[in-house]
Amino acid sequence: MKVKEKNLVLRKTLGIISILGIVTNTILRFTNTYGDATFWIVIIVFAIIAFPVMNWLKK
Repeated sequence: MKVKEKNLVLRKTLGIISILGIVTNTILRFTNTYGDATFWIVIIVFAIIAFPVMNWLKK
């Protein structure tokens, strides 16, 4: 498998994991499992991890 194809697969996988994590986070927030602060912390952690990795894999 070429590097670009491998990176594309990794980007798709990371995208799916991020979307599932954010949807799960939203569902947990609206079921009052945890508060607003935890909700925003999880969103920020996903952003800090996902976006730089996606940009790195794009190159």
